Amino acid sequence: MSDADIVRLPSLPDVIYERLRKEIATGQLQPGPLKLRPLAERFGTSPIPVREALRRLEADRLVSFLGNRAIRVNEVSAKELDEVFAIRAELESLALRLAIPALAQPEHIAALEQLMDRMDEQVDDSAAWRATNEEFHYALYEAAESARLLGLIHNLWIVVEPYLRMYVRSLPGRRESQKQHREMVAHVLAGDAAAAEAVLREHLEGTRLVVLDQMAR
Repeated sequence: MSDADIVRLPSLPDVIYERLRKEIATGQLQPGPLKLRPLAERFGTSPIPVREALRRLEADRLVSFLGNRAIRVNEVSAKELDEVFAIRAELESLALRLAIPALAQPEHIAALEQLMDRMDEQVDDSAAWRATNEEFHYALYEAAESARLLGLIHNLWIVVEPYLRMYVRSLPGRRESQKQHREMVAHVLAGDAAAAEAVLREHLEGTRLVVLDQMAR
């Protein structure tokens, strides 16, 4: 049996990491202090796997370890928002350019249109819309067939999750996103990489501005 045939089940730190990351993304865990021992009791385990999961969240910039064993969920900040979206614009534009030849194939266009139709139906359900929106963007970038690039983009999406939770509160923002999604796909179908990239950059900048507005509120 080769290594590829071995099924690797998630470890306990993996499970705790995914659960806490989702709770931070959805706002169930708000910025503020975290206590290691109560978390361990909640998950029915020792503090060791919880600490390991929290260290991974620290690497994602979602939590911080402070002095005297203090841990806290990080606040969102305009500075981080600007930094992450500037990097996203470059990496995601590159992924889209690399993906355009494959994306123009009929099966890819059909899959993208199906996702956009689903988002139209979900426009009044912000949580469902956000999940499908992420699926749509990954469908664009996966066609680049660059695992390293996709990994970098995935890491940025983890960091940006708390900001996207604020973004999807805006119904006009979701509707404008849908318009831009369809414009991107039209340019992809036409094989116009420059136009598709320009719409993507406009889309990301519009998202950043909506989040800034939500943060100000």
